[in-house]
Amino acid sequence: MAIRQDNYLEGDINDIASHLYDELLTTGYSLLDTDVLSIVIDVCRDYIAWAGFLHAFTLDDTEDNLPLLIDGSTQLYNHEWSIMRPVVKARCDLMQAKRMEGAQNLGVQPVGITSSEAEQNYRDAMVLMKLEAFNTHPFSVDFIAPSSNQASPQSSIEFNYTTGRWP
Repeated sequence: MAIRQDNYLEGDINDIASHLYDELLTTGYSLLDTDVLSIVIDVCRDYIAWAGFLHAFTLDDTEDNLPLLIDGSTQLYNHEWSIMRPVVKARCDLMQAKRMEGAQNLGVQPVGITSSEAEQNYRDAMVLMKLEAFNTHPFSVDFIAPSSNQASPQSSIEFNYTTGRWP
């Protein structure tokens, strides 16, 4: 009997950036591998701002604050990368478009989308990532009615959060 695994590792950021760099290089992008790596790390930081954590990080219950140490060895799960990938691609498109417009002054004929189109695509991808990345623990709201022997007619609301990490 196979054990069900809900989450699958996509790989570390170095491997992901390298694979994306190879893909972009074969389609005519002038980005360097270090540019792609830097973009993946930056977008990963943005993702954490909305998601609250990376799934591969192990949390220590004694620590309230975790240092944000994201580098090439940071592991990403498939569901995290699938949310980040459109933003990374849009940011690569933006950097490529700006380079092409800059090279136009040197007599190079620009190809691809303009930087203003790429900027709008990047903004749209960021908004979508914010929506997809944000989540919270499931919770219920219970209304507690006052007992008949209380003098105050005030009621209270109690929030019950489910323990554990989400998803």
